Amino acid sequence: EGEEAFPALLSALEGGGALEGVSGLCWRKDGVLMRNRTRLLSRFAQSGMEDWVAWDGYQKNGGTWALKTKRGCPMRCSYCAYPLIEGRRSRQRAPVEVVDEIERVLRETKTRGRTRPRTFEFVDSTFNVPSAHAIEICEEIIRRKVRANFTTMGLNPRDVPPELLPLMKR
Repeated sequence: EGEEAFPALLSALEGGGALEGVSGLCWRKDGVLMRNRTRLLSRFAQSGMEDWVAWDGYQKNGGTWALKTKRGCPMRCSYCAYPLIEGRRSRQRAPVEVVDEIERVLRETKTRGRTRPRTFEFVDSTFNVPSAHAIEICEEIIRRKVRANFTTMGLNPRDVPPELLPLMKR
């Protein structure tokens, strides 16, 4: 979980501290590969990306605004590393919180004189697993009449109820 692991890594590197305490870190000790146990957060929130990314340059070069609505994946696809990285238990953000973030980004990029995100990208391993969560997010976006472009990194054909794709299109 980068929001905890990355500051811990920076602190350890800056102060010469022990790398053993950094969650999920892979490193070498005396030539031997080490891997620290990953501690998963029970909850996570918005990234705050706008505070640490030079957004205008990023967007000019094709970047999308990344949104994470959940972490973890219960599926066991043989080709996928997400369950190892994020765990098998799905930890979902409330749809209201996700759309609050979208509206905040739209508002703050405007008031700070920055370029409005061309596209918001849901970067969950699979946006529609579980489909009920994806449906709730789409419904919240529609309910609030948010005007923006959206895309997703991935959909799994295993869980696509008839109402999902029309909601995503709207």
